[in-house]
Amino acid sequence: MNFQALKKQRKFILILAAVGAISVFLPWFTVSAEGLGVHISESVNGFRGTGVLVLLAFIGAGILALVGDQSRIMEKTMWMATLCAGAVALLFVAINLARTPNSGDSLGFAQAGPGFGIWISLAASVGTLAAAWALRNPGDTLKGGFDSLKHDLAGLSGPAAPSGPAGPASGTPNTPNRNTTETSTRMADLEKLIELKNQGKISEEEYQQMKSKLF
Repeated sequence: MNFQALKKQRKFILILAAVGAISVFLPWFTVSAEGLGVHISESVNGFRGTGVLVLLAFIGAGILALVGDQSRIMEKTMWMATLCAGAVALLFVAINLARTPNSGDSLGFAQAGPGFGIWISLAASVGTLAAAWALRNPGDTLKGGFDSLKHDLAGLSGPAAPSGPAGPASGTPNTPNRNTTETSTRMADLEKLIELKNQGKISEEEYQQMKSKLF
């Protein structure tokens, strides 16, 4: 990978995704307690629960930034997938942030609040979305990107059914073959009738009656 040769869009997404991935291991939550002259402060990173999904989303966005021709803007499917990854990261960061008490809330002798890591994750996820959207191809739209992504995913699920005319289904009579068989049978029966007539085993009247039944 030549970082200098990366298109600006890809470069920003890669940097922001890397920052976001690192931020998951930084303090997302802090808890401090003070009593009897003792002050205790603890922090917890985001690498747990839904924070793992945030990490995977950032990693996915970084990988997508390197897929394809790195000197060109991301093609429609990869661009849409990057937007989805950024949206997933933003969603779960926001959920974790909403569940975190503000630093001013007290829990008895303890105080809890969001750590600086979760704010970095929030900024990185917003930045990833902004970079992917602002630096996209002018003709790319959300609808077009979604349709392209859906089409490519459908192609990965298996080959499409053949569009040519299908053969006769099981149990369905094959009309041309059936007609050919019936014609051959009638001709064979007619030959037998002629042979019987020539041998004198049937009369002309009987021959005509049997012949009329065949055709």
